[in-house]
Amino acid sequence: MAEVRPFRGIRFVPAVAGDIGGVICPPYDVIDPDMQRTLHARSPYNIVRVEYGLTRPGDSEADNRYTRAAACLGQWAAEGALRRDRLPAFYLHHHHFTYQDRPRTRRSVFAAVRIEEFDKGIVRPHEGTAAVFKADRLKLIRATHANTSPVLAMYCDPGGAVAAVMEEMESAPPLFNLASAEGESHTLWAMQDEGQQRRLSAVFDRQGIYIADGHHRYETGLAYRNERRAASPAAGDSAAFNFIMMSLVELSAPGVIVLPTHRLVRGLDDGSLASLRDRLARYFEVEPHRLDSPRANMLATALRAEDRRHVTLGVLGAGAGMLVLRLRDHRAVANLMPAERSEAYRKLDVSVLHHVILQHILGLSEGQNISYTRSDIEAWQRVAAGEFQLAFLLNPVDAHAIKAVAGAADKMPQKSTYFYPKAPTGLVLNCLDDEI
Repeated sequence: MAEVRPFRGIRFVPAVAGDIGGVICPPYDVIDPDMQRTLHARSPYNIVRVEYGLTRPGDSEADNRYTRAAACLGQWAAEGALRRDRLPAFYLHHHHFTYQDRPRTRRSVFAAVRIEEFDKGIVRPHEGTAAVFKADRLKLIRATHANTSPVLAMYCDPGGAVAAVMEEMESAPPLFNLASAEGESHTLWAMQDEGQQRRLSAVFDRQGIYIADGHHRYETGLAYRNERRAASPAAGDSAAFNFIMMSLVELSAPGVIVLPTHRLVRGLDDGSLASLRDRLARYFEVEPHRLDSPRANMLATALRAEDRRHVTLGVLGAGAGMLVLRLRDHRAVANLMPAERSEAYRKLDVSVLHHVILQHILGLSEGQNISYTRSDIEAWQRVAAGEFQLAFLLNPVDAHAIKAVAGAADKMPQKSTYFYPKAPTGLVLNCLDDEI
């Protein structure tokens, strides 16, 4: 099954680059223009200059943000700000953060994972990708010959074998503890003991893995591998371009947080709004909840309190307060769900929302008059302000449901999952010009 190997990571040297907390950054897909400029100003060594560099008016084929990214890596290595570890290692990462006013820790292992086509069923995706983002990432990896940001992926550890190796690693001194400007902190260990490495790799020999976050990076890695294979047919199976850097997390671990993405709707005629509650009542139990002045997470908490054995949704804008919808019977909506999709897909709250409510009841097509937000309070505010007519609130998707959809070789609706927090860029890099 999955081939997981240690690798010689490239890491920042604090004596030259300064505080590591000042040189890491989020992955490219959550960096907006303001954050991009802030990160550039934070440090001349901030990895954003590689991960998501600024464009310039005079950019050309010979000088652009991708060529500048490669130049940064070369310059930083020459200055001693970046150094490659002498021995291959697995890197244990503790990501400390706060969620719902509680401290949390997500434990993961940075590893080089052999790239496999999805149809082999070894590495499984759960969402689709967009060509424009893959084109951007492919230009970067062609220029840098490196993985700068890990793919976040999930595995199962029912016997606790991976956890046992992690605990052994945690008894050793870490490489560093650092605090980031985002209010999170990170601890990193390097496992260079060959016996421990073999034990860890052996666990993955018996199972596949599931991409959580980083589908565009993975598919880009696959495309890049194919290019390098074509250019270097004599390269062996251990060539580094056959692998991709992943941050591997245990699917059931308490630090694996999946946030929902709520749907905002506008462009409906008055008749659709007036009859909405009656049409919803054909399929759902409809219970009104009073909302005087919603507070952060209050709406989401009300949804989470419901019996999660049934599809449960919240609706704002269909009358005073919030309507809580509970699907009466999956069999009653079976003919409204796409027959070609897996049972795991058809059971998802977000799938019922898309096919039964948005498409069947409201007559909307994919993406038509629909926007997205991860904040339930923002959804309430934008409906109250008249910017949108309705908001549909979702519960988080359980990681086991994601595994079930991916295991059925199916994919979830657009914007179904947001793994929080994002794995940082810059803790460890992986060179693709050597062997692993």
